[in-house]
Amino acid sequence: MPPHSLKKYKEAFVGCGCLFMAAALVQLAVGDFDNSFLKYPWGVVLSLAYIYGIACLHYFSERHAFLRRLYDHPACVAALTALLGLVLAFGLIRQDGSGDGLAGMLGLTRMTQSWVFVTALFSFTTILGLALVGQLVHLNKNRWASALCHLCVFVVLVAGLFGSADKERVVVHAVAGEPVHTGVAAGTAYHLPFVLTLQEFVLEAYPPTVCLWDRQQDVLGEGLAVDRRTGRLGDWQVELVEVLDMAMPDSASFKPLKHVGAVPAVRVRAMRGSEQHEGWVSCGSFVVRPVVLELDARYALCMPVPTAKNYLSRIRVTDGRGGERVAEVAVNHPARVDGWRIYQQGYDTERGRWSAYSILECVRDPWGIAVHAALWGLCLAACLVFAGVVRDRLVRKKGEGVA
Repeated sequence: MPPHSLKKYKEAFVGCGCLFMAAALVQLAVGDFDNSFLKYPWGVVLSLAYIYGIACLHYFSERHAFLRRLYDHPACVAALTALLGLVLAFGLIRQDGSGDGLAGMLGLTRMTQSWVFVTALFSFTTILGLALVGQLVHLNKNRWASALCHLCVFVVLVAGLFGSADKERVVVHAVAGEPVHTGVAAGTAYHLPFVLTLQEFVLEAYPPTVCLWDRQQDVLGEGLAVDRRTGRLGDWQVELVEVLDMAMPDSASFKPLKHVGAVPAVRVRAMRGSEQHEGWVSCGSFVVRPVVLELDARYALCMPVPTAKNYLSRIRVTDGRGGERVAEVAVNHPARVDGWRIYQQGYDTERGRWSAYSILECVRDPWGIAVHAALWGLCLAACLVFAGVVRDRLVRKKGEGVA
């Protein structure tokens, strides 16, 4: 690399470092970044003004060489490196909102509200916007895919910066059979434009497991799934004689019964040499106490609470126009109502499959349409790049054949 190029990179990284030092000082002086001033319509107004400002800045950079240094190759590399470093810190630092330590003081434990992160994102978006305008001004058919890719990324970043205040998240505790139209957003009550009624909560769990419990160290050892029926746990040969998916205790045994609070139960036979133990094992519930089978002074057989495999809520939604429909809300499968998405967030873990309420999160993002369009645009750009590569290879092979 030529010495003058290396100098430009050094200057770019020094300038980037000075910018983030200024952002850190602002963070220490005024606290977290407050994006409430971007609420509609100001977010739209400022985003349009921002795009117009980028276009004007690029126009003047065509006439003043020092302005082109704002978005030349070294500036792009420095801004991208800084942003990637903060994104990596975003994933490694626990986002618990704590203000302890240097990371907490700089807002890195609440990254989306940190002046350092917002400055890095704004700087990179501006550089990308200036480079994009240059591509569009001097567009040619060989750079369509690149320009489209940069345009889509720019749209996503602008939507994230200027649309962050318009995104609404409302947590709703829906009790079975009771209509609810209010929730909690950022610690305050929020009235939804529709009414939710939880009709049924359904939870599917993984098969129960019988485990060897070391009572002295309070450690669970090996486990035997109920669908295996026989196996070896430690020094014991274990056989699952009878398996009940839903049962209730009856004197010294369990009887199959579908009832609120019913639990899985297994009659177990454990053998070690001439020693043999037989009895019931159950994980228990909010109604039934757990049951273990003691083997000796140290070990016992027990059943941990089965892990939830998936769960969903069947809800009835009444919109503002009086229309009703029934929808299922599962993890990563939200329901959509009038621009809102309803996500399954949680349930009463103590009651498990018998949970009487469901925790739903209602999310509205007016800028989401632009983001989704940009993501589809990225897919189109990828297809154009692939088509270009194929075309170039075909042309090259054709040229080799002619030669």
